[in-house]
Amino acid sequence: MNALNESSPAEEHDVTLQTVVNDTLENDVHGRESVETVLDKMKQKAEQEGASETVQSELKTYQGQMRSALTGSDVDGSLDENTGATYDGGKHTNTDVMKVNGGSASQATAVAAANVDFVNNAHEENHKIYGDEKPLKTVDGNLQLGGDVMDRTTATEGRNVDETGESAAGGTLTVSGAYSSFARRYRGALSRSGVSDAEARQAWMDRDLTKIDDRTRGQEVGLAA
Repeated sequence: MNALNESSPAEEHDVTLQTVVNDTLENDVHGRESVETVLDKMKQKAEQEGASETVQSELKTYQGQMRSALTGSDVDGSLDENTGATYDGGKHTNTDVMKVNGGSASQATAVAAANVDFVNNAHEENHKIYGDEKPLKTVDGNLQLGGDVMDRTTATEGRNVDETGESAAGGTLTVSGAYSSFARRYRGALSRSGVSDAEARQAWMDRDLTKIDDRTRGQEVGLAA
């Protein structure tokens, strides 16, 4: 009898959906990569590590849900942990948001998909719809609404969170406390201003906040962006 208590390969490295997905996202994604490239890396890792048929089936389910949740986005392994996604004319989703953690494979996949859907198809899609990367016409770089003067970030993110919500339905992600306060501030200012939601949305779509600014609303103005 061998005096050493040797572990079996399965005990040394238990291949699960979580290890396949999270190891790939942590170690094999560098910078921005396409969704299909990242999902293919997960498939290759599962095969290389001898994942069971059950795990490979779970991975296929995860991949299908990620393709839907990541519509129009790539995957970015360089974003810091506090940034779920970014939009700069293209949508980029943080690898951290895609990770699966705890619970059954189906539960973990559903939560991860909800988190990704929230940052990509809600928050960043809102930035895309309004063209928030484009120049914005203002009086002086700020928006005065309902007596409150907000800088561009406060107004933009406040509008976004006000419209898309503060947390992922069915997920675990929530926006930061700062973004929550931006949303409350924007909503309060809009309510006091007498500007309707429709008027505000149109001004944002036109990239011209002088249309709703307290100082210039209803006037013809020729101000620079």
